[in-house]
Amino acid sequence: MKRLICASLFLCLFLIQTVWAENIIISTGSKKGNYFKFGLRIAKLLQAKGYPVTVVNSKGSVENLERLIRKEAHIAIVQKDALAWFRRKKPETEGKIDTIAELRDECVFVVARKDGKVEDDGDLQETGVKIATGKIGSGSNVTWNYMCQLEKGFKKATSIPKGGTRAINKVLNKEYDAYLFVLTPDPENKLIKLIANNDELTFIPVTDWDLNDKLDGKPIYKFEKVVYQKGFFDKKVKTICTSAIVVASTDLDDDLLDDLSDILLEYKSYILNGE
Repeated sequence: MKRLICASLFLCLFLIQTVWAENIIISTGSKKGNYFKFGLRIAKLLQAKGYPVTVVNSKGSVENLERLIRKEAHIAIVQKDALAWFRRKKPETEGKIDTIAELRDECVFVVARKDGKVEDDGDLQETGVKIATGKIGSGSNVTWNYMCQLEKGFKKATSIPKGGTRAINKVLNKEYDAYLFVLTPDPENKLIKLIANNDELTFIPVTDWDLNDKLDGKPIYKFEKVVYQKGFFDKKVKTICTSAIVVASTDLDDDLLDDLSDILLEYKSYILNGE
């Protein structure tokens, strides 16, 4: 009888190891970015439950989604609007990617010169306007492309795949008219503070109602008043915000998806802040 119990236990352990023998790949973002940090923390929590997990960096949301479809990754962190854009571009992927949870808000910021020709998002729908929108494949670049799908007028502007402080400097020297980027709405963010403290630059409102689209019945963008500088009277700009979300291949085992969902709900603060 004792031998039978031992044999049964050995068989159960063998089956569990066999089921989870495949390494789980989480596709994130730049190694210097927050998505990579989030992925490492999610991996640590999954590993504590016995799953073998590897975190890989990427060029951004588009590459993450493509990896899921090509079965080169199992879990990914992407922008919500990037998923909507991806589904529109590749409708055959419908039903192959499941949204597990939202992590945090991410908002669109558009910066321009105070004496420039761009004062609101309507000016971004004019021929001849040059706007930097981040590297191809980045979240910011995908956001701009999706905005162009929802509001055809944005296609009139010339999109330049550049970003960061280099793009800001080109706005200052009037080579570009504006620069669009996507960040967590935090007035302490280095890039936001840099712009807010520059007397020659201003944040442009983004309020076009054609951007009011939905994904799985929920709005992709929320129209918000975002604080970009704290003070006696906080300085705010009206803009659109989306979400950073965790997605996974629908081919994954239900037990793994349930465990992932539990982790994202119970340990969200740790995943975002490391505490």
